[in-house]
Amino acid sequence: MKQTVEEAANNYLQKILESSDFEINFEEDNYDAGARDAVLDVTERAYITGAEWRINSVWHDASEKPDKGKLLIVEDIDSAYDLAYLTKNKPWEELSEKNHYMRWAYIEDLLPNI
Repeated sequence: MKQTVEEAANNYLQKILESSDFEINFEEDNYDAGARDAVLDVTERAYITGAEWRINSVWHDASEKPDKGKLLIVEDIDSAYDLAYLTKNKPWEELSEKNHYMRWAYIEDLLPNI
């Protein structure tokens, strides 16, 4: 089962805590404990925001013309997804207008970087 962004952020945070040289006592009631808690909170939020940005950054508006010869995932006005492959015989403008595409992404941009 795949992790949610929140679960991945928590795992990332745990790795930071394990590799850091400071101890966190969540029972402390002082400035240092509050500062550490704030750092942990910011770290988690930054991780989640970065993951969401990465997911959304690969999408292009349908008004942008994709390169031919690349596999695309397209989203239409009903939020349905489909695959598309542009060739010389399939002009993007015609295909996009006919199928009411709202946005698209290259499949290669959605694959993991490993």
